[in-house]
Amino acid sequence: AAGDEGAETGVLAAQSRPGALPRFGPRVIQTASLRLSVPRNRFEQTVDEARALATGLGGFVVSSTASQGAGARLVRGTLVLRVPERSYAEAMRRLARLGRVEGREESGQDVSREFVDLEARRRHLEAVETQLLRLLARADTVEAALAVQSKLNEVQLELEQVRGQLQYLEDQVAHATISLSLRERIAAAGEGKRDGWGIVEAWERAGRGFL
Repeated sequence: AAGDEGAETGVLAAQSRPGALPRFGPRVIQTASLRLSVPRNRFEQTVDEARALATGLGGFVVSSTASQGAGARLVRGTLVLRVPERSYAEAMRRLARLGRVEGREESGQDVSREFVDLEARRRHLEAVETQLLRLLARADTVEAALAVQSKLNEVQLELEQVRGQLQYLEDQVAHATISLSLRERIAAAGEGKRDGWGIVEAWERAGRGFL
């Protein structure tokens, strides 16, 4: 028992002497939403262009939705794109050229502090895991081995959770998320008339004839 207590004291001492943490630069999660309108019959072509643009920049499409308008054609929808952080500004510029910009929102979330905190917890838990593995190797009774193994399981579970959180943040920082909303513009009065004959012109001619 005295040996176990001494070993546990060593574990606590190791926990209280963490090594120097590496320095992190600014870590920012970038998100944006862009609303565009496109000419009639251009919705599906614009969707294809947006997909190709994201792929060309090393990104990908997370999800897409589309809905029909008159004539059972797809006329509006949304694409959620992920692009590398270094290509974010270029992606926004090129996407804005695909149609008429009707709305634009951008935001950045600084998660540098979360990175530092999680990295400190990871290093701490790894040090505890190492000490517990040494204790487990030296355990000379079943009871001692079971006690150490129980604590080791708890530490390893928490360590995997911290590693998962770090990996998730790394992914969110490495790729910006852009929500692109597209819709076809409704044709204005007089658009699409044949041979110069439309409802507006018809009324104008009728009015002039009456006068």
